Amino acid sequence: MKSINMIMVLNTVYYQSGLINMILLTGYFCILGLAIYQDNW
Repeated sequence: MKSINMIMVLNTVYYQSGLINMILLTGYFCILGLAIYQDNW
């Protein structure tokens, strides 16, 4: 029972960190796009 709970906790942490990584990547590409846009402008 304990190992199942640990797996669920790990899955939750992994899912949340994946979500945070997605948000960070999106923000990074937005900033990169703005920098390129301003460079060309």
